[in-house]
Amino acid sequence: VRVKSEHAMGYLKGRFCSLRGLRQQIDNSIDHERALAWVKACLVIHTLISFIESGEEDWEFVDELVQEGNRGGSAEELD
Repeated sequence: VRVKSEHAMGYLKGRFCSLRGLRQQIDNSIDHERALAWVKACLVIHTLISFIESGEEDWEFVDELVQEGNRGGSAEELD
């Protein structure tokens, strides 16, 4: 399991250079939440890209995500 986890992280870091050296100073819980939100955003984008590349995109879901983004929902609302 650990090896697969390491490979997955390596793959994500290869796709998203910003994850290689996440330069977020974590001094308090807000900074920690901000770093987690960035990693979650990269995972969501990675998942969407893999669906699109494989031809399995769900356009209703994509439209729903776009509408949610346009409304400006906060991360707490999405959890």
